[in-house]
Amino acid sequence: MAVLKKIVVVSNTSFADVEYLVKFDEHQILDGLNAIEINDVELAKKVAGFLKFNDHFDLFIISKDRNVLKQIYKLYPYARLVYEISHLYDFNKLKNEIFGLHSYTVLISDGEINQQTVRQLKRHGIVVFTRVNSTLDIAQSMLAGVDGVVGLDINELPDLNADYGFSPFVIAHRGFHNDAQENSIRAGIKAHQMDADFIEMDIHMTKDNKIVVNHDHTLGRTYEKDFIIKKEKLKELQKIKMTYQGEAVDERLPLLKDFDNKLVESNIGFIVESKVDSKHAMKRLSKVINTINRPVLLMSFHPFSIIHMKKYMPNLLNGLLIDFNLNKMSLKSIIKTSNKYQMMIHPYYKHSRSEYCEELRKRAINVLPWGVSEKDAVVTFLRGFYGVNTNHIDQLAEVIKFVSTKKEVTYDIGDVFNFELKSDKLLDVSKEVYVFDDQNTGLQTSKDQITGATKPGVAYVYLITKVKLGSTRYKLASDLIKVNVKEKDND
Repeated sequence: MAVLKKIVVVSNTSFADVEYLVKFDEHQILDGLNAIEINDVELAKKVAGFLKFNDHFDLFIISKDRNVLKQIYKLYPYARLVYEISHLYDFNKLKNEIFGLHSYTVLISDGEINQQTVRQLKRHGIVVFTRVNSTLDIAQSMLAGVDGVVGLDINELPDLNADYGFSPFVIAHRGFHNDAQENSIRAGIKAHQMDADFIEMDIHMTKDNKIVVNHDHTLGRTYEKDFIIKKEKLKELQKIKMTYQGEAVDERLPLLKDFDNKLVESNIGFIVESKVDSKHAMKRLSKVINTINRPVLLMSFHPFSIIHMKKYMPNLLNGLLIDFNLNKMSLKSIIKTSNKYQMMIHPYYKHSRSEYCEELRKRAINVLPWGVSEKDAVVTFLRGFYGVNTNHIDQLAEVIKFVSTKKEVTYDIGDVFNFELKSDKLLDVSKEVYVFDDQNTGLQTSKDQITGATKPGVAYVYLITKVKLGSTRYKLASDLIKVNVKEKDND
């Protein structure tokens, strides 16, 4: 499994997934998958012109200068733009700045990265890289769950006895509808009760411009009567009762905003699939989305939906739904489109294009498979994708989203120190402690304890818990823990 090992490495070595070029070189840039830093606007114009002339999109461009990223996107919008920040600040401001720069990728260089920060960014679809200067930095980043690391002379990744820093996301496809109708408020509430990270839902627009949730463009399959949604006003559509297994139930066609209102006490995210592609519908959708204060990701099969979503909801991650077996879109086109429209890729989970997923991984383009069957839910969940979009979230009910513990502890030589490790539900979980670097302290451990050390100093450890999922177990790790080793004060 070892998904921690699948992070993208950007470095000036043959080990790297992406070659880190220390300066702009026309010949090197065109050779393979590369990354370059630009912090000068005039150089940015030159590079963008060169990329446009050669139609060379397969390049990471890293910059601390917002004007550089804006200029490159204006002249050639197909390169992968990475916004580097020196420190973390207000989350909403940061999120809006990243997307406002036509990016969905942030490079954090202050070394204070942790799982909570990374998970929060990724719930909004933001790809997270860190700048690293040592093996310790790399280990800290891997355990934090970042998508990639950037640094010089990286020739290997440290061995960590864990599979994940935090678990992939669980997406309830049209809610959890084992005993409720799909895309119903009841299915949404049940998804929350099952502790899903996101509810995926489908939207249409009524004749009077209301954004409603339903999969089909008509009501017949899931309601008592068959009406075409876009040809009727909401008031008329809501006179019709929803059905479940052929029987009428006390629910009517819900608005997208109804889900937000009913789940106001929950921070469950929404993945909104647009079944319509008009500019007007996307403008109306944006007005609803702007009132929703929770993670929202967008997606569609329709190219025009994606174009209009980018225009009217520029501060949200877009997504392309695709079936690799049926759609003949080339890998080149997928990468270019993802870079331009800031997209996650949502493929039907059964396909024969595993090489596509690997190439997308190397570029830190997140993949979220949909349509996952009951028997394949667990194995797909553990393959290292962003998450899994399935009707069968009950198969993932035992998932622990993340674990938490103190980031820094003090150990007195001669004592026994017991760690605490809690799940996302604040429950104590079983644990084992692993020494990453004892830094010559001679730190000794046994199962979940520190049992000894030979001299004072600083050491680094991490904890793991084993999560049972069906017949499979995976190892979930804590952040890196700093241990201050001291001589015991006997006074």
